[in-house]
Amino acid sequence: MINNLPVKTNIEKSQSVSVERGCTFIGNVRLGPDVTIGRDSHLEGDIEVGRGTNLVREDELIGDITVGNFCAIARDVTVQARDHLTSRPSIQMRFYQEYLDSSLPHVSKGRTKIGSDVWIGTDVTILSGVNIGHGAIIGAGAVVTKDVQPYEIVAGVPATHKGWRFGEEIREQLLETQWWEWDAEKLRKNHEFFQTNLEQISDIRDLLVE
Repeated sequence: MINNLPVKTNIEKSQSVSVERGCTFIGNVRLGPDVTIGRDSHLEGDIEVGRGTNLVREDELIGDITVGNFCAIARDVTVQARDHLTSRPSIQMRFYQEYLDSSLPHVSKGRTKIGSDVWIGTDVTILSGVNIGHGAIIGAGAVVTKDVQPYEIVAGVPATHKGWRFGEEIREQLLETQWWEWDAEKLRKNHEFFQTNLEQISDIRDLLVE
């Protein structure tokens, strides 16, 4: 469903995009190839969702947000990249519309950026201006208020460091490959690489097929 509010809405959808029932889009929304937007999700703002990323259902992305490729975003995730202005007598936007015939501007710490191959668990909240690195894991129920490093595992309220997916050398090698940018043919040729338990090896380079 497209909004009926006086806000210009522009949706750019690449091939093989799946948008399930009950979804709403407001603003400038760009969906890359093979993206799935699960039912009853709401995207509002200047939003870009990269290739192959899945939003399971009932997710909210509000504000200026970039999501990378091949991310797994569980249900009831909120990415809130804009907030209420708190320095005026009232913080309610409807109050300004109904009684003052004006608006209360949003405030933000900047664009929220989520890298590629990121797993975001159920009921996570991510606030404005946060950068989440490639390959990170955000535990269910976390509130993310600050940047998350590539392949870092965080959880809790507020989210704090819990560990790393891989050792430092493997993390660096994965970032160097930028595999999430490979074309479909190269992804398929690297079947062995994607089936390998990287916790059990010290070097991924012998696995890679050009």
